[in-house]
Amino acid sequence: MQTALADDARLPAMARWRWVDIEAHADLLGDLEVETFPTYLIGRDETVLLFAPGPTQPDAIVSFVMPYTTDRMAPQPVSPPVQQALTAIARRWAPR
Repeated sequence: MQTALADDARLPAMARWRWVDIEAHADLLGDLEVETFPTYLIGRDETVLLFAPGPTQPDAIVSFVMPYTTDRMAPQPVSPPVQQALTAIARRWAPR
C-alpha cells in the first residue's frame, strides 16, 4: 500500500504521502493514541485537516484523500497530541 500510493498519478504532484508506523516512528507520535487502523492524519503544512480512521484499499484511499489536496477542506480541531504529531512528521520530512 505504501508504494502504490506514493506513486499514484491521481494525487497532485505537491501531495506527499508518508507511512508512519506507530512502533517504528513512536518518537514522532509522542502521546498520540491510535486505536483504529488505519488512521489517517492529513495536514497542510502544520495544520490538521483530518485525523480519523479510513479505508484500506489503494483506490479507496486515493478517493478518500483527494478532497484534502485542495484548499476547500477546513482545518479540524484536534487534541494537542494530534497537533504535535503532525508538526513532528512535517518537520521530519520537510522538503529541503
